[in-house]
Amino acid sequence: MARTGTSVGMAITVSICSIAAVGFLVSTIVFYGQADAARKQLDQYTKDTQEIVRDSERNSEAVRLVLEEAKKNNKSLMGYVQDATASLGEKVSGGRGDTLASLVAKVAPRTGESGNLLAMLSERDKQLADATKRAEQADAARVIAQGKQQDEAERFSKSEETRRVSADGLKASVEEYKTKVDGARTDLDSARKTVLGQVTRVREEADREKVQLNNELATVREELLVAQTKIRELSKARSTDAIRPQDEYALVDGEVLDLDPVNARLITINRGRKDKLVLGMNFEVYADAQGLRPNARTGEYAAGKATVEVIRLDDSSATARIVRQGRTTSVAKGDVIANPVYDPAKIYAFLVFGDFDPTRSGNPSPAGQNEIRTLIENWGGRMSPTLAGDVDFVVLGARPLIPPAPPTGAPSNVVESWTLAKRTAEEYDRLLGQAQAASIPVLNENRLYTLIGR
Repeated sequence: MARTGTSVGMAITVSICSIAAVGFLVSTIVFYGQADAARKQLDQYTKDTQEIVRDSERNSEAVRLVLEEAKKNNKSLMGYVQDATASLGEKVSGGRGDTLASLVAKVAPRTGESGNLLAMLSERDKQLADATKRAEQADAARVIAQGKQQDEAERFSKSEETRRVSADGLKASVEEYKTKVDGARTDLDSARKTVLGQVTRVREEADREKVQLNNELATVREELLVAQTKIRELSKARSTDAIRPQDEYALVDGEVLDLDPVNARLITINRGRKDKLVLGMNFEVYADAQGLRPNARTGEYAAGKATVEVIRLDDSSATARIVRQGRTTSVAKGDVIANPVYDPAKIYAFLVFGDFDPTRSGNPSPAGQNEIRTLIENWGGRMSPTLAGDVDFVVLGARPLIPPAPPTGAPSNVVESWTLAKRTAEEYDRLLGQAQAASIPVLNENRLYTLIGR
C-alpha cells in the first residue's frame, strides 16, 4: 500500500514535471518568437530613425539643440521641424505650405551675392534707418525753410506796408510841394511884374542921373584942366624952392675907415657882420656921393675909383681887398662905398631843418638846429616855422637817418621812435623838393657860415 502510494506520488511528480517542462518549452518558444518579432521591430525602428536623423548627425550640436527644442515643446523631431518650417514659411512667404527647399528658392534671388538673408535684412534695416534719418533731417530742414519763408513773407509784408505808407507820405508831400510851387510861381510872376516895373523906374532914373553926371563930369574936366594949368604954372614958379628926397641909387652903403699901412691893397670899411655883410661881397669906391649918379643919357653908373671885395668880417667893420683900381686915382680914408643890391635894412627869413654839427664833433644831430638858429638870429635873420612865400633861404643839415624797421611785436616806444625818424626824413625830402621847385636858395651848414661871415 505504501509502495503504491509512493508510486502514485512519483507519477504525479513526473506528470507535474512533464507538464512544467512542456510549459517551459512552450514559454521558451513563445519568448523566442516574441524576441524575434521585437528584434525585427527594433530593426525597422532603427531604420526609420536613421531616415529621420543618422547616428553621425545625432552628435551634431545643431541636431542636439533641435532635439532639445522638440522635447521642450513636447513634439517629435519631425513635428517640431514641420511646425518650424510652416512658421518660417508663414513669416517668409506668407503661407504655411512651403518646404525648406521652396523657401530657399524664394529667398535666394533676394539675398544677392552674400546669400545671407539676415545680413541682407540688416543692410536693409540700416538703409531704412539712414533713409529715415535723412527724411527726418529733410523734414526738419523743410520746417526751418517754411519758418524762414514765413519770416520772409512777414518781412516782405511789413516792407510792402512801409513802402505803401512811405509812398502815401511821399505822394502827399509831392502834392503839398506842388501846391507850394504853384503858389510860388504865382508869387514869382507877381514879383517879376513888380521888379520889371521897378527896373523900368530905376533905368529911367539912372538915365537921368547919367545925363546929370555926364554934365557934371564935363564941368569937372574943365575945372581939372584949369587946375592942372595952374599947378604947372606954380610948379615952374617954385621949382627952385622944392626939397627932393635923395635918389635910391645915390644912397651910400658905407665909407673907408682906414688903409692898411703894410699892404696897400687892403682897406677897412665901417660895415661888418651886424650889418649883414658877407664874405666875397663887392663894393665900388667913390670920392663922394655925387659920383653915384647914373649918366643922364645912357643910364649907366660911372665906375668908381676902385672895386673892393670883402675878405674878413668883424662885428662892426670888415677888411676888403682892392681888386681893381684906376690908374690916376687911389682909395683914400673917408671915401664912400656902394653896392646897388646891398641893403642892410632887409631882414632875411630862414627855414632850418635837418641834423647839424656846429661843434664839429663828427656827429650831426637835431639838437644842433638850436645853435644854427641862434647864429642866424644874432646875425639879424628871422626864423620861419614853415616854407612860406617870404622865406629867403632854406638851411638843410644832414638828412636824418632812418634805423632798420622794428620786427613784429617790438615794444611800442621802439615802433614810435622808428616812425618819428621815418617821418622826419620824409619831411626833409619834402622841404628840399619844394625849395628846389620854388627856386629858393638851399644852403648847407658851410654855405650858411659863409653867408653870415662866421
